[in-house]
Amino acid sequence: MRGLSIKIARWIGGLIRPRPSLFDLCLAGYLVTPFIKDSTIQEIYFIFYIIFLVCISINLRSKKEYKSTLLMPLSLFSLWAFCGVFIHSFVICEESITMRYLNMYLLSEGFIYILFGVLFITLVIKYSKSIKLFYCLIPIVLFLTLKRPGDFNKTFILSTGLAILIYLLLSKRFWLASLVGIGGVIFAKLRWASLMVSWVCRPYVWKQLCKEIAKHPWVGSGWYHGLEHPNNMLWVEGQDWGWLWRHNDWLSLAAYLGIPALIFVLWFFIVSAKRIGIRPALIPLLTIGIMSFFQMNFFRIERAPIYLLTIGLCIRQGYKE
Repeated sequence: MRGLSIKIARWIGGLIRPRPSLFDLCLAGYLVTPFIKDSTIQEIYFIFYIIFLVCISINLRSKKEYKSTLLMPLSLFSLWAFCGVFIHSFVICEESITMRYLNMYLLSEGFIYILFGVLFITLVIKYSKSIKLFYCLIPIVLFLTLKRPGDFNKTFILSTGLAILIYLLLSKRFWLASLVGIGGVIFAKLRWASLMVSWVCRPYVWKQLCKEIAKHPWVGSGWYHGLEHPNNMLWVEGQDWGWLWRHNDWLSLAAYLGIPALIFVLWFFIVSAKRIGIRPALIPLLTIGIMSFFQMNFFRIERAPIYLLTIGLCIRQGYKE
């Protein structure tokens, strides 16, 4: 019994090595975001807590040097989103100066979340040290917050399985990959009817999103579509679908801000995956990327903070090893 206690104590000690810095301790407070039930308070907390982290990081020095190829796509993505605020504010309501600037404010709200999201990932990559501790905290937070109906769903399980399969194939562990593949086929077969019910509308949603992208391929349609337009939803024609969730972060981003914005984000994901290399940290990054093709993650304030933190920690792991 004593030997077991010693092993547990050593394991816990290993989680907090290197010792959490002041930035890491403050970063742990960011994990409170998904537990806030009011979406408006969530949004306020998201913005102001990142400002707090910026203030904390001013005195810190990063021991690592980061190649511009990693942070450049994030910088270009933020700049493109910033330009989009002015582009779309002059496209709509041209006859009314008041409404033009009102729309500029509403459009800029989308840019604010992009700016602070990019800033947050950059802070995590540069200044986080106690990565193992967060690798234990994040699954606990996900379990507690995503276990509600409709959140911790089949998409999450299948995306994780596919990410593990890709990782095993890249690391040339083919026999393990075959086992995971067989398990995935069995799971899909057992839950096929449920999967079809959940995903039956997605091809129609993606088709409608592609139509939106085709209308404005370069600058997108903008964030704000009028007060009568539900947030992150679109009208899908045919079979009486009506208003549906967009169910795809990648296509939604291209529809809102144009194909160049999508290219910058894909560039960042590819560079990040190369930076991480064939390590277990690649699995969470791939899971988030795959899952974002089937549902909305970064456009939902209750999900985005955890996924942004996970991406930053995965990239940071690539620099530590």
